[in-house]
Amino acid sequence: MRSHLLKDLSIRGKQPVLEKLPDFDFYNLREVTSFNWSSEPDTISKFTTACLTLDAAYHNSERDPVFGIRLRCSDLRQLRMPELGTSFFLAEIEVEDLSGDQLEGIKYKLKDMGDSRLEVLCGNIEISISDSGAVPSRTNR
Repeated sequence: MRSHLLKDLSIRGKQPVLEKLPDFDFYNLREVTSFNWSSEPDTISKFTTACLTLDAAYHNSERDPVFGIRLRCSDLRQLRMPELGTSFFLAEIEVEDLSGDQLEGIKYKLKDMGDSRLEVLCGNIEISISDSGAVPSRTNR
């Protein structure tokens, strides 16, 4: 199943986010404020594992505060990135549960259906509201 609504998805951290933003829609993720890829050895499997952590501004509406959202994609299997300049905006993020497709180590596909061409295949996704919570908006794109 593919969705852009958090309530439809089974990902870690969703309940605390839905308590604060009950109608959370991935389409409302806009400006990326931090993008971190890391790789480290997995002590259990003895293989290397990779992780992508992405912080983005969440714009629910013009009058509501802007929230900082953190997405952490772990057990990364594939990352397709757009060309990056001085700013990076998301348009239409959708998450698809691939657990029934029997792809080894891949449970989720996170993809921006808009212009950014970001695509992630991974074993786990975790969502949270950034420590700072509501953030000042630099732009309302």
